[in-house]
Amino acid sequence: MWVQTPVDVCKQRDPKGLYAKAEMLLAGGEPANVVGVDIAFEDPDVYDVTVDTGKVTPDMAGPLIAEYLLDQGALSETIPDRARA
Repeated sequence: MWVQTPVDVCKQRDPKGLYAKAEMLLAGGEPANVVGVDIAFEDPDVYDVTVDTGKVTPDMAGPLIAEYLLDQGALSETIPDRARA
C-alpha cells in the first residue's frame, strides 16, 4: 500500500512548521534534510493500493485502507460498519 501525499499538501498540513523551517535553512545555505525539500523521494515501483491523500480526506482514506486490509485477511470483520466503505 502506498499512501501518496504531494509535497504541497504536506506543507499545508505541517503542524510543527518543519517545511517552513527547512525552506528557511535552505535560503540560508544550510541543508534542511527534509524529504520533498532537499531530499528526493522516489515513488515505489510495486504497491497494491494507492491512497492519494491530496485527493481524499482522512475520513475517506480510512475506509479504503480498512477494506483493502479486510480483503487481504489482515483485519478482522469486527471493525465497526461505519469504518467500511
